[in-house]
Formats: sequence, structure tokens, C-alpha cells
Amino acid sequence: MRVECIDSSYVKSIYGRDCIRRHPTDRGRNATKVSAIVASDGVPVALAFFFPGNTSDHWTVEVTLCARLAPRAAPGMPMYADKGYNSAANRALLRRYGYVDCISARGRRTHRVVNRRRNVVERTFSWLDKSRRLLLRYDQKVSAYIAWTYLACLRMVGARLL
Repeated sequence: MRVECIDSSYVKSIYGRDCIRRHPTDRGRNATKVSAIVASDGVPVALAFFFPGNTSDHWTVEVTLCARLAPRAAPGMPMYADKGYNSAANRALLRRYGYVDCISARGRRTHRVVNRRRNVVERTFSWLDKSRRLLLRYDQKVSAYIAWTYLACLRMVGARLL
């Protein structure tokens, strides 16, 4: 069964001048937030970059859904997300896009099956971190960082096809 997962990750920004803000959990260092939707086979379906480091996850959903690289999802496809995306607005937005929301609720333990399905997006972020250029953002403009990230995604998809 094909599912999609959404999550976001922080990228430390060394020389970045645009799209940065103080990262709340990294001692106030500048960071950029990258949001991704990943299919169940580990291929990135959507990437969105224009978020400062202190942006909450639930504000990134609509922009990430609009940035799809692949065709729209089949109606009724499950979308897994962690507790940071839990809001009535996000659930309604996912329903409007044709997804069945599988967002973990706050204040409850997450079932291990949900975590297993959602870990595909975490593995995709770790595969992208193998590109040393993407681990830290040395580029001043976010457009250069976006280009390098897309190249790393192409390399990752090409390796999966072979």
C-alpha cells in the first residue's frame, strides 16, 4: 500500500542571508527549515525551503503540498505526520487535497506501526545529510541550496532505480 509522509528538518545556516531565523533548540544559531513529503518507497514527492528556523511545523503543510514534484495523490491515500502537525486546519487541508490524515495526536503514545511508516521521511533526510554540502548551509542565497538539494534528490532516486 502506498502512503506518503510529511516532516520537516532544520539545516544549520553558516553564511545564509535569506530565509534564516534563530533555531530555538540549537542555542539560538541561525537555521533554515526544510519540509518534505516522501512516498513510501523513500522518493521525495515535494520539497519546500522558504521557512525560517523558528517556523512551526503546522504552518508548513500548505506550502509543501503546493510544491509537489509528482502528480497529485490518489484520493484516499494516507498521509502520516507527527504530533507537530496536529491541528484541525491541517486535517481539513489534507482532506481537501484528497488525503486521509494519519496525524499523531498530542498527549498520546504513538503506535509503533505509525512510527514505522513515518520513519521513511526520517531516512530520506538522513540520506540527504550524506551529501556533506547539504549538512550545513554555506550558501548565502537559499536558491543555491535548493539547487544542490534537488541534485542530491536526483542522485538518490537514480541510485534507487539501478
